[in-house]
Order: sequence, then structure tokens, then C-alpha cells
Amino acid sequence: MRSVSGWVVGYGASVLADQVFFLALTWAALQVGTPSEVGLVLAAGSIPRLLILLVGGTFADARSPKRIIIGADGGRALVMAAAGVALTIGSMNISGLVVVALAVGALDGLFLPAVAALPVRIAPSHLMGRVSAMRTVAQRVGVFGGGPLAGWLIYMYGPGAAFYGSAALFAISVGSLALVTVTPQPEKADGDSATPTPAGQLPPARRRLLAAMRRIAGRTAEGLHTVRHDPVLRWLLIVIGGMNFGFAGPFTAGIPLLAAAHGWGAHGAGLLIGAFGIGAAASGIALLFVQRVPHAGVVQLVGVLFMGLALAGVGTAATLPAAMAFALIVGLSSGLFGTVVYGLLLTAAPKAEVARVMALLALTLDGVAPISFLATGALSAALGATWPFLIGGLIIVAATAAAATRPQLRSLELAEPVPPSTDPAASP
Repeated sequence: MRSVSGWVVGYGASVLADQVFFLALTWAALQVGTPSEVGLVLAAGSIPRLLILLVGGTFADARSPKRIIIGADGGRALVMAAAGVALTIGSMNISGLVVVALAVGALDGLFLPAVAALPVRIAPSHLMGRVSAMRTVAQRVGVFGGGPLAGWLIYMYGPGAAFYGSAALFAISVGSLALVTVTPQPEKADGDSATPTPAGQLPPARRRLLAAMRRIAGRTAEGLHTVRHDPVLRWLLIVIGGMNFGFAGPFTAGIPLLAAAHGWGAHGAGLLIGAFGIGAAASGIALLFVQRVPHAGVVQLVGVLFMGLALAGVGTAATLPAAMAFALIVGLSSGLFGTVVYGLLLTAAPKAEVARVMALLALTLDGVAPISFLATGALSAALGATWPFLIGGLIIVAATAAAATRPQLRSLELAEPVPPSTDPAASP
């Protein structure tokens, strides 16, 4: 289990470092720029991440994901340390912060699909459910621990210290992930042979570059083709996209607006987010003790259905305690759905293409979130703070209902335990 432990600790440290970095970047931008420039800095990082995700998944499938993960995390640690030095000596400006955001976004695009795909190379297939539960717990701890840690560092020592803290956490991630032992990638004929360029038309170096680009493009297209023609993978991503489209805006931008509209204040908004976090962490921890989730396809659909219904309940609750109860249910069902659906994706994806599927997962989540944020603001301004939660819940329920009509999704199961000798992923 050394590899799994190293992956969980490394992934959790990386999530925690990301959260510290995000708040440190925001605070540093506020100190050296205007509010509009803060938005520019925060948006800058998402552009290279979205552009590189699919290529990052292709690289992780073709090469060792461990090397990509360690290289990306090491790169992020160096960027954090350099930014901390620049802030400490007072030479940082908005342009420098944009460069930092762009660099980290590009490294994220390489890191995210590789680290998400790593479990199939370090653990037997029948443990994917538990590994997914570990990921849920590590993610929740990182997300909800990063804010307080970054706030304390900024308050005590300034944003430069928060960048140093993020660098140290990325370094811990590198050390933990270095302990992972990766099994060989399954062989797959994927059409890597590039069409030869007629001799003499291009210099040899350019011919090699073009051939490599064709191979990367071919492998990336192959991953898209796999998801498009695999009804299970396609519909799992559709459900995940519908969930995040309905959820991301209301629970990120909508909670403060709802708390302000009801007079609950910032304290109330914090309690709502805290109730959600407790629920999500609790369900993830509970699933750690479940050897295998039976009827996983039905379970993940029930989880996302309750998530949509409870999200609507948060918006319509008349009192803060009632809204907190619904937020707790959102967290519990979110942790259940997220854990099971991640395990199903790892199980259903071809082992030679897992990283490309994980890249599409990250692209699905990141792609719909900004639209959900904009829709939440527009709906709140036009109809009131309750409506984003109602419509978001309706979108989630509609996506669930559409997916439930697919027998392939309802019948999905996580892998059964098998003898180690018959499961190549169980090899040390």
C-alpha cells in the first residue's frame, strides 16, 4: 500500500498547496493592482490549463505519469518560491502575477490528468472504490484547510509567506509521489506511426517535430473518439457536466448572495459552506470502510439526484438552520456521487487511455463552471438569490433523469476482488 499512501498524501498536499496559492495570488493582486486587474490575474491561469489538459492527458498515457506529476509539482514549487522572493523584495507587479498564473495554469494542465489517472497504475482494480474514497477525503481536507492556512500566513507574515508555504507543500507532494511504484502501461496499437514526409522537403529536425506533433494529435483524437463512442464514458461525463453546471455557480457565487438576501451575513455563508464540507468529508470517510459499493451505477445516480433536490432546498429554506441541513445533505450526496463516479470512470476507461479520459473529466468540470458563475449572477440580479439554487437543482435532476434512462449506467458495477496474479495492476 506504499504507492497508494504516497499518492493520497501527495495528492492531498498538492490540493492544499493549490488552495493556499489561489488565496495568496488574489491577495497579492489586491495589493499591487486594481479590482479589474485582480480578475485578469485570476482568469489568466484558466486559459493555459484548459488548452493543455487534453495534450497533458495524451502525454500521461504515452509516458510515465509519475514523471509528469513530479515534474509539474516540482515546477509549481519553483514558481511559488520565485513569486515569494519577488513579493518579499517588493519587485512584484500585476504583469508578474499574470506570468505566475499562466505558468501555474500550464503546469496544472499537465498535472491534473496524470495524477487522476495514476490509481489504475498503482492499485488493483477492485480497490478503485476505496482509492476514490481516499481521494475524496484528501480533496476535502485540502480545499477546506487551504483557506485558513493561507489566511494565517498572510495575516502573520504577508502574501510572500503564503507563496513560500505553497512551495513547501508542493515539495512535500513531490516527495510523497516519488514513493509511488508505477506498473508498466498496457500495450495498445494506437496508430502512432506518422505519415512520412517526403525526403528532402524538410530538414530532419523539423520532420521529427512534425512527426511528434502528428503522434500527439492522433493520440488526443483517439481519446476523444473513445469517449464519444463509449456510451458509458460519454454518459458519465454528461452527468458530471450537468451536476457541475447546476452546482458550481450556486455554491460558489450564490451562497454569499443568498446569505446577504436573508440577512444571515458572512457568518451564515461560512456556516453553509462548512456544513457542505462536513457532509462531503463524512461520506468520503464512510466509504473508506466499504469494501465494495454494490449496484454502483444506481448508487451514483441516487447520490446526484439527492444532490439536486437538496440544492433546491438550500435556496428555498426560510431559516439558516434549515438551509444548513440541506447543505449538509448536498455535501453527503456530493461526496457519495463524486467518490463512486470517479471509481466508475477509472474502472470503465481503457487502461491505456485513462489519463485522456481524466483530462476530459477536468475539461468538463472547468469548462462549465464559468458559465454557471455567470448564470448565477444574472439570475440573482433578475429574479432573486433563491432562483439559482432552484434552477441549478432542476438542471441536476434533469441530467440525472436523462442518464437513468440508460441501462448501461444503471447496471454499472465497480470491479470485483480478483486473485493478484490475474490483475496486472496488483503487481508491485
